Amino acid sequence: MRTVKEIEQQAERAWARGVLEERERGRTAELMQKPPPNDARLLAPTRCAALKPFYVGGTLVEVGHAVTLDRDTARSLEALNKVSILQA
Repeated sequence: MRTVKEIEQQAERAWARGVLEERERGRTAELMQKPPPNDARLLAPTRCAALKPFYVGGTLVEVGHAVTLDRDTARSLEALNKVSILQA
């Protein structure tokens, strides 16, 4: 015969399993959704001047040469002091 304490513990475990299963169902549904599209502003072409040599697409960009990059890459290279953004 089971005690009241055992019955309460079993009920608590069942409730916790239900909570975890519900959380997992929500997480699975979230993971199955399509990701949001990239912001088009990140991909906008940006004119830059090279301050230090670097490679883009396997081609060396020499110091002083102008190159067109997407805005995200341009901002990253600007943070590394490799380019100066000429036109945003």
